[in-house]
Amino acid sequence: MRIKDARLRALRDAPYAFGAGAFEEESAFPDSYWHELAAQVGGAVAAWRDRCVNFVALDGERACGTAITFLCPRVEGHAYLTALWIDPEVRRCGLGRQLIDAAIDWARARGAKHLRLWVDDTNPSAVEFYRALGFEPTGERQPVREGSTEEQSCFALGLSPVQRGVGEETGKDG
Repeated sequence: MRIKDARLRALRDAPYAFGAGAFEEESAFPDSYWHELAAQVGGAVAAWRDRCVNFVALDGERACGTAITFLCPRVEGHAYLTALWIDPEVRRCGLGRQLIDAAIDWARARGAKHLRLWVDDTNPSAVEFYRALGFEPTGERQPVREGSTEEQSCFALGLSPVQRGVGEETGKDG
C-alpha cells in the first residue's frame, strides 16, 4: 500500500518533523486505517471529495514525495498543506516545489486565499525552504503532537486570484 509505505518512510526519515513517537504509533495502525486514509485523500469518500487531496511524486512505482492539501472546515478561505515529505535520495531536485505548486493551484482553484502549514521548530531547513517560496510566519505556535513538549510554528502564503487571459469572462459588467 503506497500511502502507508510513503508515510512510514517519512516518519523513519524525519521523526523531528512529525513528533517523537509518530513512527511507533502509526506503524501499529491496522491496514483498514491506511485504506480509509487513501479513500479520503483520493476522492472516494463523498464528505472529503473536493476538500482534500494527496499529491504523490513517483519514481517508477515507489512514492518518493507526498503532500496532502485540504480546505479548512472552520475558516473559509484557508487551505492547509501537511505531510510534505521528499525521499532523501531525490531531495533538492525540485520535487518539493512541484508538490507545493500543485497544492497552491488546487487550493486557489477552490477559492482559498491563504495556504497555511506547520513546521517543527527543530527543522530549520524546512523553515528556510518555505520562506524561499514566500511563506511567512503567522506567530501561531502549538505542540507538534498532543502531549509533546516540542513545538511547531505556522506559516502562511497569500494566494492571489487566478489571473485570467485576454478575452476571458471576468464576471464583471463592463
